Amino acid sequence: MSNYTKTMICLATSKKDGGRCVAGKSVDAVDHGQWIRPVSPRATAEISLEERRYQDGSEPRLLDVIQIPMMAPVPREHQTENHLIDGQEYWSKNGSATWADLLPLLDKPATLWANESSSTAGTNDRITPATAATLTNSLWLIKPQKLTIQVRAPGAAFGNPKRKVRASFQYNGTSYDFSVTDLGVQVDFLARPDGDYNIDQEVYLSRASERLIRTSMETLFVTSWWPRSSASSHCERQANAENRFYNRPFDPSAGALHQLALPAWDHRAL
Repeated sequence: MSNYTKTMICLATSKKDGGRCVAGKSVDAVDHGQWIRPVSPRATAEISLEERRYQDGSEPRLLDVIQIPMMAPVPREHQTENHLIDGQEYWSKNGSATWADLLPLLDKPATLWANESSSTAGTNDRITPATAATLTNSLWLIKPQKLTIQVRAPGAAFGNPKRKVRASFQYNGTSYDFSVTDLGVQVDFLARPDGDYNIDQEVYLSRASERLIRTSMETLFVTSWWPRSSASSHCERQANAENRFYNRPFDPSAGALHQLALPAWDHRAL
């Protein structure tokens, strides 16, 4: 039996270790607007298909208003938003939010955590463990400027033809370049030729000509490095594999900051 429930607007269902990272903002009166990340008891905390689907078999989508049975808050280092789910109970969809509902929920940080380190492929997408230890949150909902989606095979010169999707943008005058892990955006852009896709005139939100990006530090220690964690060996293997693409040694002094999900848009504009 669950101990309590949380109701949130779904803002992310991105891939993570064979499952999904699901996160959203609370619409409960007691903590309205605060971030919630449902997590499983597994070491890497991903939510499986069986755990996240509704009773009718469908899965959560962006802007779903979801009620989730929870067991306990389980903050983990900078991931203060984590709540352990009751994996024996179904999630419930309690309607859908609109883009207008999100505008009052925008976060407005001065920077996206710390602008101190960049990976070979990215810009301001890594921070040190020492910096991570000082942080008290791992999720933002922001409005970016000059968004460009990039599709290319970064490891082609080293014999790896796998194509990747990244997003470059500016926020408060600072440039960022993150990996895109939202599955819908990946499918959409991997179906296109390699190139840079300027989003300024191509994407719009319903009832507004603005665009929203959810950036997350969820994968800071998952896809590249997870210090002081039982998942560290798995993640180090992933990091070493990625670093071979770029012909560089594994650097344990910085984690990767590269979770980025785009909300759904009207595809007629593309």
